Amino acid sequence: MKNQIPVKRLTRNASPINGFTLIELLIVIAIIAILAAILLPVLNAAKMRAQTAYCMNNYRQMGIAWLMYISDNNDRLPSNCDKDSAVSGNQKCVNWICPGLANQNVPVLDWNASGNDFNTTLLTYDQQTMGAHSVALLAPYISAQIKIFVCPADNFLSSAQRSSTGGQFMSKYGIGTRIRSCAMDGAMGDGSKYFAKGGGGNWPAYYNVAKMSNLHWPSPADSWVVTDEHPDANDDCCLYVNPADANQNNSGYDGTFTELPGSLHGKSAGMVFADGHSEMHKWHGGVDTIPVEFVTYSDAQGVKVGNDPGALRDLTWWASHTPAN
Repeated sequence: MKNQIPVKRLTRNASPINGFTLIELLIVIAIIAILAAILLPVLNAAKMRAQTAYCMNNYRQMGIAWLMYISDNNDRLPSNCDKDSAVSGNQKCVNWICPGLANQNVPVLDWNASGNDFNTTLLTYDQQTMGAHSVALLAPYISAQIKIFVCPADNFLSSAQRSSTGGQFMSKYGIGTRIRSCAMDGAMGDGSKYFAKGGGGNWPAYYNVAKMSNLHWPSPADSWVVTDEHPDANDDCCLYVNPADANQNNSGYDGTFTELPGSLHGKSAGMVFADGHSEMHKWHGGVDTIPVEFVTYSDAQGVKVGNDPGALRDLTWWASHTPAN
């Protein structure tokens, strides 16, 4: 018998594979999803609180500027003109902001890439143009802080505006929208008024406060002066609320939002009152808190309350905080 030569079997130790199993990966993904679901609302709420604080500070500065102007001008409120074409342009060359230039009408905002949407000089204008002296009355009191007129929650630009040089120009100021988000109560200040007696609208209950001493009801602490306006409704810097809508039994009641308020802070709007304090007001309706459609006026002007009890509550509150005789 032949001698067998022993052969040693060579084996290779397989190194263990360091990695996740499919089940472990699914568990990790599930944990991440749960954490995201928990943290994102918290982060969004924190962002909204920061925007609210910023907005309130803007309106506080606006209120101080408005009151300082009144103090320096013998109790007279700064002019607040609308775009009523029945009034001559030379009456619109003086305005709280955005005056008419060269005896023209007050500039209005739209969703086109027009110069008015991005012309920041309209907020601080004070010069002679073609024989007419146009001036933004609050300019000396805001120290060129033009960002106070823009809601921090407003980042709306149409596609045409985003691609325009104007939109790029605004980004240099840290502003992602048009030159202003706000408008002043049409009852405050003299100037062209469409809904005044003899105007095209001719509201029987309309009351114009030209001087602070003319503010009888409600009190300064309850009379709003400037607020956020819905981006689709925002044209001139004058916003009307019919004081007759404070009560359905009033003569002249029409149950209509002439122009919708802003609602970018979680269905709330920032506003400043005639005593200088600012607050965030919550809206409760549906028809008055519609999304932005990027269509000027669209469904954001002449909005009926209809069968929306929340909207009725909102309009009643807003009208009861609008000056009346």
